[in-house]
Amino acid sequence: MEKQIRKILCEILLLQEEDIVPGLKMDDVETWDSLQHIELVSTIEEEFSLELTYDDIVQMTSYDGIISTLKTFMERENLK
Repeated sequence: MEKQIRKILCEILLLQEEDIVPGLKMDDVETWDSLQHIELVSTIEEEFSLELTYDDIVQMTSYDGIISTLKTFMERENLK
């Protein structure tokens, strides 16, 4: 899952693989604005065939938040 998330972040936010590190936040990335955030969430939903809630989406403003939210979502929905 993390490899897929890293690929999506690179594509949507125009980042290099080495730019994606634990602790990376929306405020750290110039290209990660509200419009790109919607695109990022939409791409993640499509990639993993899921529909995130509003509460899930607002937790996804950092690399760690995205990973944590997806793990929690999958546990909650009994997905692997």
